Amino acid sequence: DPSVCDAFLYPAAAAAVAKSAEEREAMCSHLDPGWFTVKQGSLDGGLEVFDRSSQAWVNVEEAPFYGPGGGGCCGRDVADSADGATAAPLDVVVVFAGERLASWTQDEIPAVPHRAFTCAGDRLSFIFELRDHAC
Repeated sequence: DPSVCDAFLYPAAAAAVAKSAEEREAMCSHLDPGWFTVKQGSLDGGLEVFDRSSQAWVNVEEAPFYGPGGGGCCGRDVADSADGATAAPLDVVVVFAGERLASWTQDEIPAVPHRAFTCAGDRLSFIFELRDHAC
């Protein structure tokens, strides 16, 4: 099975909060080659995905993403449940499509550009990427 489970350590940058996005970028915008990528929710503030509907980067590791009215991604508040409760980041998984899924669906489900940033504290990111032998 060519799928991968990776851990990425992004060392702390003391002045990370004061720097611009370009200066804090630890991994530039890219697409994962597999079917999809799964990552646990977090409040580290280091992962952004590109929302095609708003043509903007969305930080999926900041409190507003998980809270009421935070918008989530693609215009939906992904954290609100039917009973009005808000999900805690560590109870959430972030899933986004890779290039293989985009190819297989003829871009009906597009691959999601994403990028990573340094934070004020060390950031450890565990991801699982589903791949097959064609990736």
